[in-house]
Formats: sequence, C-alpha cells, structure tokens
Amino acid sequence: MALPHLHIFHPSLRLAPHLPVWLGSVEALLRNEVTWDGCDFHRLEFNDQAGFDVPTAVEMVTKYPGPVIVIQKVQMPLLSRFQQKVSRKVSVYAILASSEEDIWKACEAAFKGFNDGEPRISARELIAYLILRKLERRGHWGGESLNKNYLGIDDLPNGGFPKECANSKEILEVADVLCNAGLIRRKLGDGIQKYALAEKALVQPILDSKTFESCGSWPKLQKYFARGTSLVPAALLGYNETS
Repeated sequence: MALPHLHIFHPSLRLAPHLPVWLGSVEALLRNEVTWDGCDFHRLEFNDQAGFDVPTAVEMVTKYPGPVIVIQKVQMPLLSRFQQKVSRKVSVYAILASSEEDIWKACEAAFKGFNDGEPRISARELIAYLILRKLERRGHWGGESLNKNYLGIDDLPNGGFPKECANSKEILEVADVLCNAGLIRRKLGDGIQKYALAEKALVQPILDSKTFESCGSWPKLQKYFARGTSLVPAALLGYNETS
C-alpha cells in the first residue's frame, strides 16, 4: 500500500544547520524508490526553545494523514499532548538522529508500520466502541417502558463488526463489561435480554472522540482492554457497515 503522507518534525535549522542536507538526502533517496511513489513529505520546524504549536501540528496531520517522525530534542509536554490528540489517526516515531541514516531507518520503519495497519488498538476496545456506535446508529437510547428502544441480545452481534476482529461470544462479553461500566443498560423484555445506551452525557463524548478516556470507568476499562491479546488497526474505529 502506498504511503500518502510522511511528516518530519525537526529542531530549528538555526540550531541544527546540518539538517537541510540530511533531510534533502533522505527525501531524494526515498523518491528514487518505487515503493515511495506518490508520497508527499511535510516538515514542521521547532522554535529555538524546542517547542511547536500543537493545534497547528494536529491540523496538519489531520489534513494530511500519515506517520510522524519527530527528530529530538523537543519539549516533551508538547510532544505528549500532540501524541494524545493524534494517537488514533497516525503513529509517531520520536528519534535521536546522529546521521541521515538514522532518519532513513525511521522513515522505513514508519512505512512498514503504516502497511502493517498502525496505529493499533486492542480488539476489545474496538468492539466496545462499535457496540456503542451500533446502538447509537439504531437509536437505542433506553427508556424504562419502551422495549423498542432496546436491542435484543441476538441482534447485538449481528452486523456492524468486522468479521475478522470479533465473534458473537467476544461481542457479548464486551457488552457485559460495558454494562458494568455503566455505559450501556440491560433489561429483560419479551422474554429476552436487551441492551441500550446509558445517558447521552456519558456516551456521546466517547462516540465523538473515539476513545473511552472521558469515562469515569476508564482505568478499569483500560486494564480490561490491555489484557486482550489481539491488536487491530485503529482505523477500524471508523468501520461503518450497515446493520
């Protein structure tokens, strides 16, 4: 798969005057390789205090999605903020470069990671998010006396999940965890178990951000997700199979 964009964040050229030569040499080398055909290279230069504007960097990576190579030194709090905001979209590789070869190796690692489906998340986390997304798409926001606002247990795993990442047993197991976390509700109706979303104030931030970090049960959920042995591409959070 062709890599559409590659970002290189680097120190101020005033403080690192050797970098234009190194970066130019690496880009020229990569452009001569067939596998890099069509890749656009983007650069962001740090200021003299090793800082950068995080919103600008996030906007650039969002507009031109692709892995980011960060040539240190850089202010770590800024880098951490940036990584947190883009972690579901692209992989970030922070390196110390003592030669152009170090930069070239990082570019090759970024290319390989992209083709391997990075960034990756726990399959359990993907399933959890897609459960919420499915219930939201179908309008199942609960209601004590409205069984139609609940989805039957047999219908929950039926559609809306990548078949290679989840089976019915795993989906229902994750649904139980979400119930315990207070993110979905469970009730008996028409003789079967049914599910619906909890309060919108709790669920909507998760749906919007594609992360569970806003949830009060995040520490427990994070441990549960981390215990899963399967990792999947974070891009699957956008899985939108009609169901």
